[in-house]
Amino acid sequence: SGSVSLDRSVYPVPFTWKEFMLHDDTYVSGNSGNVTLTVAVTDADYDQSPSGEDTISDNSVTVKVIRGATSVILAQNFELTKTTPSSGVFEYSFDINATNNGALGTYGTDAQLRQGDVITASYVDPRDASGNEYTNVDSSTLDLRTGSMLTDKSVYVIGSDAIITIVDEDLNRDGGTIESYSLGLVEWDSDAGTVNLNAAASVAGFDPEPSKFRETGSDTGIFQVVIEIPQTISSVTIDQGEKIDLEYVDYSPSGEDNYGDSTEDIGTSIYTSNFGATIELDSKVYTWTDRVFVTIV
Repeated sequence: SGSVSLDRSVYPVPFTWKEFMLHDDTYVSGNSGNVTLTVAVTDADYDQSPSGEDTISDNSVTVKVIRGATSVILAQNFELTKTTPSSGVFEYSFDINATNNGALGTYGTDAQLRQGDVITASYVDPRDASGNEYTNVDSSTLDLRTGSMLTDKSVYVIGSDAIITIVDEDLNRDGGTIESYSLGLVEWDSDAGTVNLNAAASVAGFDPEPSKFRETGSDTGIFQVVIEIPQTISSVTIDQGEKIDLEYVDYSPSGEDNYGDSTEDIGTSIYTSNFGATIELDSKVYTWTDRVFVTIV
């Protein structure tokens, strides 16, 4: 008998234009709010060519979204392709957006996909183990989850590196790729000045690596960047022992229906060290075989 599965048990809610803003007052593109779904069918009956590329193209799979007694078809009449020559697993990936499913509601955000909606994938197996037609179904939900932010230490020597991490499953739009977001997600606020982490090098020498918040791996929902604690902000010297507040605004906190219904400020505080010694590494990123040079000043 064949079976069908979705690649995730919980998907983030899609967002559209002007529903998600960075801390630098830049809106994230509505296209970036799309969510990728992958549906997989496992059925050895379609594994006809162990060394070739088989497909399932008999319209046996339908993906729907359900809200109460109302349902809308998200995808059907598509072709699934075998993942490897002899796997017997066939996949199809597609994007869902916030606004193309108006039959779920009557107006505005009520017509968008939202928290609590259920996505189902159904596969009609024309011939199961007993020779009869059988329908197999898998389901997932859409949800909003509050993010968090943390740093690798609480006190830093000026000029040393700080690892800043955002953990937010709502930013994990595609479970099959490593995603990145602008450093404008996070604001730096200290006595020396208030800037966003994507500030120009002439304003704050953060020297970020990489140049964006990058996901630590596909489908982790954990995004990191390494910055240098600068000596100045807008030409104002950062003092030893200075408090630095880092803030990320979550536009999709738990309990809301859609992006932008409310926001929650996610913050953490770090301090510059009162000690003058520094430990420097020759690089911000290493492979497992690299030689690491440590300098103590």
